[in-house]
Amino acid sequence: GLASGTSAGALLNAVAKMESLHGASSCQVPCTAEDVPWSLVNAVILLSTADLPPTATLGDPVNSWAKSKWWLPSVSVATPAVHNHRDFHVTVLNENGTNVSYQVKSRKHANADIPLYTPAKFSVILGDGAHNQAPLPFCATADCFDYRLEYPVSGGALLSRPLWEGYVSAFSNVAET
Repeated sequence: GLASGTSAGALLNAVAKMESLHGASSCQVPCTAEDVPWSLVNAVILLSTADLPPTATLGDPVNSWAKSKWWLPSVSVATPAVHNHRDFHVTVLNENGTNVSYQVKSRKHANADIPLYTPAKFSVILGDGAHNQAPLPFCATADCFDYRLEYPVSGGALLSRPLWEGYVSAFSNVAET
């Protein structure tokens, strides 16, 4: 494994070595940070510090000390709205080169009351397998359940169903991805 305090150069070289073992070739030793996708850096860190292979899922078996413990990593959901006459959007560049933007709307709250980021969480009971329900909802606040995405389209906007419905199907029903 890599020792704590490992230099960036050593990490990049470990990335190159891992890629060569798996037949990928995004960089040559020595690598530069621009050559390496962030997902590969994460894979090297997890493999070298915790012996977790890139194929591991949240539903995989765990060590006995971790069995039945709840894991609740927190995340932030970008929830832009019109604040103080400033128009915030999230824009996603798709693989085909097109852009999709959205803003968040709420039936219960004025735009000024919607935070730019909303807390959320993944929840998994470790060792319970890939097909078990998440013990807690993805939304960490009651307001999150009311949010909808509004997508601008020519001549108007499309409004999504409430986000919690998408969160349930994407993040709460099954621990497997």
